[in-house]
Amino acid sequence: NLNFELPEKVTTHVRIIDIKGNVVYNETINNFDGKYNKSIDISYNAKGIYFIVIEQGNKTISKKIVFD
Repeated sequence: NLNFELPEKVTTHVRIIDIKGNVVYNETINNFDGKYNKSIDISYNAKGIYFIVIEQGNKTISKKIVFD
């Protein structure tokens, strides 16, 4: 489950990237309302380290997650 709130209501990109740089999840939200709450299934991918990357304009937030 991925939940976050951001103050800017602009086009938002949400990606999950594996340790090799492969994008395993990609979503573009054109009418982002400031809140995100979604269950994302990446169970079909190998266990390991992934990065959640959230982009808004020239701002980027990334968080490391371990899928085991």
